[in-house]
Amino acid sequence: MWTALATDNLNAAKLLLDHKYFRSAASRAYYAAYSALTGVFERQRVSFTFGGSNPSHDQLLALTANNLDPKKFGITMRRQLKRATRQLQMTRLNADYNPRTTVDEAIARTMVRHAALVVNAAMENAR
Repeated sequence: MWTALATDNLNAAKLLLDHKYFRSAASRAYYAAYSALTGVFERQRVSFTFGGSNPSHDQLLALTANNLDPKKFGITMRRQLKRATRQLQMTRLNADYNPRTTVDEAIARTMVRHAALVVNAAMENAR
């Protein structure tokens, strides 16, 4: 379920990027990563705050930093995922809530690449 949502969001981010909707592409890229990581944590049976079925956005960063299974994600990959997720979240917040912040093609393209890294790593973990 989460993997399908991650793939859908990643595909939407790519389409938005192609059509020059850079803010929306960055936002969808974050949600692709969010969905992919939520699926990983669900498979690891991690408990989410308030008994929910998905983590808060703040909890997602903490979980990514501290709860990825080291047997499935090497140290380099865990660091890359943590860094990518942090950048995706910061960019998404600026894209959605700070109209004075510029989200240009280069930024959007980087966010889509970060999201693809996270989604691909999560899908590898699902196997």
